[in-house]
Amino acid sequence: MEIHKPKPWHGWRAFLKEYAIIVIGVLTALGAEQTVETLHWMERVDTAETRMRRELGMDYMFALERSMLTPCLDRRLTTLKAALLSGAGEWQPLPPMHSRALGEKAYIVPSRYYEDQVWKGVEADGTAAHMTPSMSALYARAYSAAAVVSGNAGDEFVQVATLNLLNNRTTLPLPQRLDLIARIEQEQVRSTLADIHSKQLMFKIKATTRIDDAKAQAWILRVSNTYQACAQLGLLDANAPLPRLAADPTAAANEYPDVTLH
Repeated sequence: MEIHKPKPWHGWRAFLKEYAIIVIGVLTALGAEQTVETLHWMERVDTAETRMRRELGMDYMFALERSMLTPCLDRRLTTLKAALLSGAGEWQPLPPMHSRALGEKAYIVPSRYYEDQVWKGVEADGTAAHMTPSMSALYARAYSAAAVVSGNAGDEFVQVATLNLLNNRTTLPLPQRLDLIARIEQEQVRSTLADIHSKQLMFKIKATTRIDDAKAQAWILRVSNTYQACAQLGLLDANAPLPRLAADPTAAANEYPDVTLH
């Protein structure tokens, strides 16, 4: 078996030539590996951003719904409070707000879960660290705002249940009426904050992606039981769009459209 022995160097020039060849080869290999890894993360970031934009698009629809309902809910609360202040003794229920999901209630608000699963995954698998600092910060702010709105919405949904006593014909002595009025005034504050926070969330989401507002509103008009209840009681603004409920709003409510503009 013939063995090729390494050729001896003939002076520093030959040594430097061999050294340069080795260094360039190593650097080329490392550069190629780095390029492949960079392209890999670029693809993952692009995919993640597409999914996050869609997720935030859903959150945008929920926030828009809450903002669209603010005038109606304010009028309903004002009407309930005025009726409670009008006298004592037997309470005559006002025409109820009707929801296909909840039935007939004295007062209802939408209950939505603001999505953040994609963002949590992007943070956990390291993809967020490969985004530009500015975009990563914008997404973080949007999802942080969504978490605040989601938490407040859940709390509000529970708190307003106490007002559904007003859906029944019953005797309400003055102390109980005053307690219910205090609860209504608390809900008026919550409703105002919900509107403010929802609009702030919408603004932050629009900093991350372009939104088709017409498509988002169309979804709300098809699926929002609360908006439908407001229309039935004549509590919407005169120029507000009328609901166009889907045949099965409960099923349609889970068919979230992609409202982002690409």
